[in-house]
Amino acid sequence: CVYALDPKECGWFPERTWVEQEPCSGENPCCGWNERGSANAWVENEELIEANCEEQKCRQRSITTGKPNGDTYEPCCDMLGIKYDANDWSMMFDYQSTMIPQCASDWTATACHFDSIHNKCQELKLSGKECEPICLVTVKRAGWGRAR
Repeated sequence: CVYALDPKECGWFPERTWVEQEPCSGENPCCGWNERGSANAWVENEELIEANCEEQKCRQRSITTGKPNGDTYEPCCDMLGIKYDANDWSMMFDYQSTMIPQCASDWTATACHFDSIHNKCQELKLSGKECEPICLVTVKRAGWGRAR
């Protein structure tokens, strides 16, 4: 605990999260990518992304589509080095008894979507790097802790 002016005073940090990056030895979610131009290739690649990337629901800011929730794949975008605007985890909403964050401010253009991962996997496949190891990224809850 840091004692600023009064050693009897001790602060507490609210719950936060931090990102931990492990050595770059993780399985690439694009490994197994099908670059053929058939209709089956799109379905196979969609199944590959859904199997290898954690889907996260978020609440859209503007509901013009009639669909209030969106799907993002932020951990996968992090692992693949895709730049995106993150969901707003300070604004939480109830979704089927689970709390979900508010989607990125410009969800349609800059959030981490299926298409973002699709394009990156296609790029990696064309360069022959779709199975190279990637850096695993995990987010851990910090919980309440004493100020130091």
